[in-house]
Formats: sequence, C-alpha cells, structure tokens
Amino acid sequence: MRVADLLEAEGRSLSRAVRLEGAELKTHVARLGLGAGLLVMSALLVMVGVLGVLYGLFLWLQPLTGTPASAALTGVVAIIAGGVAIWKARAVIAQ
Repeated sequence: MRVADLLEAEGRSLSRAVRLEGAELKTHVARLGLGAGLLVMSALLVMVGVLGVLYGLFLWLQPLTGTPASAALTGVVAIIAGGVAIWKARAVIAQ
C-alpha cells in the first residue's frame, strides 16, 4: 500500500510541475510572438520611412519645393515610429 501511495504522490507532483511549466512556456512564447510581430512592423515602418526621406530629398532637389517637405517630414515621422516600435519590441523580448 505504501508504494501505491508514493506513486500517487509522485504522479500528482509531476502533473503539477508539468502544468506550471506549461503555463510559463505559454507566457514566454506569447512574449516572443508579440516581440517578433513588433519587430517586423517596425522594420517595415523604417523601410517606408527611408524611402519617404529619399523620395522627399529627390523632390526637394527639383526646382519646385511644395511636396518634398511634406514627404520628407512623413518619412522622418515613419522612421521615428519604427525606432520606437523596435525599442518596444526589445523591451518585450528582454523581459
């Protein structure tokens, strides 16, 4: 009877440990997924921002200067937004 009680206690202990470790793994996987999503989004924003700045610079060099300033400003804003998203992604992954 004592061996059966010992096996039952070990089984309960193992079940509890697996459940707790599974919950912790789920949390880490969720954080990693969120961080990866933010990283992809920020990379796209940076690419759009760089293209906007380059396009704005190109247009600025042309004689008319109406649209380029707004294109360059939009590009700078996109680069800043992408940088903030990368910073947030690093903070999420580092936790």
